[in-house]
Amino acid sequence: MSQGENYISMTKNVCLVAALFTVSAMIYAGKPWQNFNLIGLISLLVFVAWAVSPYVLLHKRASIYLLAKQNLVIFVCSILVACFGIYCIIDIFIHSDPQNGIVFVFLPGLQWIGVASAIIISNGNWAKSNK
Repeated sequence: MSQGENYISMTKNVCLVAALFTVSAMIYAGKPWQNFNLIGLISLLVFVAWAVSPYVLLHKRASIYLLAKQNLVIFVCSILVACFGIYCIIDIFIHSDPQNGIVFVFLPGLQWIGVASAIIISNGNWAKSNK
């Protein structure tokens, strides 16, 4: 297994763990089993899709065969995005407030900034060089 392939598998694992944590935290925070209705379930699914979208793109980007430096950039970004997301989600459970749910709306937007930065850097001349 080459170094680039190691980065690919580690990136996929990080994205999978972070996405599962996000989904489970959203389900726990939303408590859909208390007041079940179809509109609430549909809105939960929409917000779950939005919340895991940065991880899905990083996972897909890791699936594309790139040079080792490019895979390293995507791996480091996946670590940073996942740690930031998990930290913010844990923080809303520690510091409970009625407006904590808004984190699930704005957090993916901030994560997308990191994902876009990583894709731009991994497509740059530095990452594509063999030096």
